Amino acid sequence: MSKKYRVPDLSKAILFLFALWLLLSIASYQLVVKNRNNRFDFYPRWIGSRSLLQGESPYSHQITRKIQDGMFDRELSANEDQQKFAYMAIIAFQLLPFWLLPFPLAVSIWMGLQLVLLLCLPIGVWQLIGWKPGLFAFTLLIFFSIVIFRYPINSYLIGQFIPFCLASLVFAWWGISYRRYGLASLGLLLSLVRPEVVFIPVSFMLIMSWNVCRMRVIKNLFIGLFALWSLTWALIGSWVFIPVSFMLIMSWNVCRMRVIKNLFIGLFALWALTWALIGSWEIDYLQGLISYSGYSSPVWPPALTNQPVFSVVLILSAAVWASWMTLNVAKYPFKEKMGWLLCISITFSLLTLPQTGNYTLILGLLVVWFIVGLPGQRTFFIFLVSIILSLPWVFHLLPQPMVDLEHLVIPLSFAFAITLKFQFHKISNFPATRTKLSDA
Repeated sequence: MSKKYRVPDLSKAILFLFALWLLLSIASYQLVVKNRNNRFDFYPRWIGSRSLLQGESPYSHQITRKIQDGMFDRELSANEDQQKFAYMAIIAFQLLPFWLLPFPLAVSIWMGLQLVLLLCLPIGVWQLIGWKPGLFAFTLLIFFSIVIFRYPINSYLIGQFIPFCLASLVFAWWGISYRRYGLASLGLLLSLVRPEVVFIPVSFMLIMSWNVCRMRVIKNLFIGLFALWSLTWALIGSWVFIPVSFMLIMSWNVCRMRVIKNLFIGLFALWALTWALIGSWEIDYLQGLISYSGYSSPVWPPALTNQPVFSVVLILSAAVWASWMTLNVAKYPFKEKMGWLLCISITFSLLTLPQTGNYTLILGLLVVWFIVGLPGQRTFFIFLVSIILSLPWVFHLLPQPMVDLEHLVIPLSFAFAITLKFQFHKISNFPATRTKLSDA
């Protein structure tokens, strides 16, 4: 029997993780932070959040100039990325401990945390679906996920937030699956630290949830959905908002209003705190978001071929695929079904929503970890995802006009892998309840 990766007991695991976090934070400071000064994506949020805590609007020109001076020692020209605070004001309280620290310490700890999360997330996903990988398979998948799939390292080097969002989603999945509804709500709330343009999720959520929750839940959700829709003009959305919406629907049928109620209480409390400090900020946020989309040049995957017909066909095909997959996975046990829906909704969002950077593709790592963990031709799927995780280097070597195609090809690869896994998983005909699965 091959050697298995074994998870240590909780107390030892926590001590080990904190020690690892400390070591990675120190290494991040010595190797990266000291040499880059304040040139991190983390810096505008740090300055803006600290200004909000002092009662100043983070959306003002004075704060933007302060960010630019801190990062570049000059005022940026109009055609450059202005590095404005283009985020929801509630982020000042979502990640409050980091804003209270000096910047070099805060960003070093944040960078260390991203690496710890990326190392732990696959283990958490595999525990949720009941797979204990062999040592070779475990090492191979971790190496390809973090190093070969180069976006996590890119995200780490600039202090981005996508790994944290992915971790929050997995944490919420765990909380809902094990009836820890308060923790699930916390995970959903924290996942919203990365807001993005969204105008599809609510209608997409209603269509996709039909077979999962039936009309009874849709009817019960009417008031909640109306409130959620009214909030989106302020929240604007997130790469993780579609998965969040799926989990809200799924959790309703399991725990009624508890997770949704806790989430809305948390959002309202954070919003009220921001109003107490700086008053109304929503219009400034919207204006900043609109101007940000003007100078940041987000990539919309359906438009990459410059063929309007293809764009329409791709969006419709993605919607049909996501709907078909959701209908077919509705029969699976709740915990596994939640994983399928997260993978489907993440892939759909990566295919159809504008992407401000290739680091958003990090969300697709959940697809990789999930499909290799489920039974059914694991060795083949480890080989398949290794190829997919190597694609970023192929695009890195291509001429510049073709590099953006990674935003389209890689999500399509995720969709292909999910669909293929569904077919093998269905054919394998494993029982609904599994406690111990064979090695790859």
